Amino acid sequence: MLIPAHDEADFIATAVESAFSQSVPPQKVLVIADSCTDGTARIAAECGAEVIEVGFASKPRSLNHALEQVTTSHVALLDADGYFASPQVFETCLRVMDEHAYGGVCLSVTPHSSTGLFQRSRAVEWASAHRISRIVETWHGWVAVLSGSAGLYRVDDLRAVGGWSTDSLCEDVELALKMNRHGRPAGFVRGEFVAVRDPRGWREYWAQTHRWASGWAQAIDKHKGLFFRSWGFTKVFGAMMVDSALLAAGYVSLLYHLVTGFTEFDAVRWFGSWFLVMAAVTLTTASLQLGVRRALACYPAYLLVGTLGTGFALWVMFREWVLGRHLVSWTGRQRRRTVVTPITDRRRRALGLLGSGAGWATALLGAVRGDTALAAAGIALAVAVPLAALPWRRIRRTLLLA
Repeated sequence: MLIPAHDEADFIATAVESAFSQSVPPQKVLVIADSCTDGTARIAAECGAEVIEVGFASKPRSLNHALEQVTTSHVALLDADGYFASPQVFETCLRVMDEHAYGGVCLSVTPHSSTGLFQRSRAVEWASAHRISRIVETWHGWVAVLSGSAGLYRVDDLRAVGGWSTDSLCEDVELALKMNRHGRPAGFVRGEFVAVRDPRGWREYWAQTHRWASGWAQAIDKHKGLFFRSWGFTKVFGAMMVDSALLAAGYVSLLYHLVTGFTEFDAVRWFGSWFLVMAAVTLTTASLQLGVRRALACYPAYLLVGTLGTGFALWVMFREWVLGRHLVSWTGRQRRRTVVTPITDRRRRALGLLGSGAGWATALLGAVRGDTALAAAGIALAVAVPLAALPWRRIRRTLLLA
């Protein structure tokens, strides 16, 4: 049992005790205390765990370091701020792995509690995802992520794919992709849960959403060749991309009609119907896991936080895929400085030309149709995009030096 930890003195005892309380107990619980400045290592040792203290400031590097010491046929993972919701987790996971020849499996995730704004939002988000996405992915034989919160893996399969990727923001997505690519499929175990600590404020929530959205976008780009080689990958990740495109189109449409005062269609009928359908789907699937009363109580928080988070995630994917600006370091509890790469000159020129061309084409269409508003919008686009594409930071630096 591997428990990676960074300054988790307030939760580590619960995590270790949760591991030891399994009906199929682990041979060893190994806590990897990475760059800890509190009592994490001491408390873990007092609870009966073996402790390795390292200074990688990296969860995947810590896990790979500990993996070298594993001598059992299977290895489990649990984040230090989580605990297993039942003592049968290992027993169920081992049975499912044997039945389906999985190389690794993940569990359903739920917050420690649902009393705060973010915990309520995540309770609905996790429940909906596990009742729809994970099950559909399992049907297609391509589970998209081996959740980093908790899982169980065959050691030989884990080592065969090189362990956890150290060059990825989302090592759990990378691990599932690598296992599926190498014929050691990733799986999902229904009915077993790991409870985790979710963000307690907007700053932590934005940082986590930023990392997840960037890591997902980078993983898709890195493995995009699988769209032509794996039908399972195409179905699962293609559906995610279509979903993202529809969400983006919805946001753009909403902004457009806000600007035009909803003069071009019946906004109440369209958005009202769409909202009711999505609310019904979300509440129904969430209720299967949370119960009707808890799902209803958590839904307002999900509507607020989830909507804002989705908009932010769409912007991050646009920045990663279109602007080519990549998150390479993120601000988490280890207090790293957030670093986003600048747009390259080549991409800047290409986007400027593309935007200018689209603008002039729109202006021409407006002129042909006699639509002065459309023509004016096209001209504005043709002028604004090339201006935005100029290297303004470099120009400002040059002027200041001069």
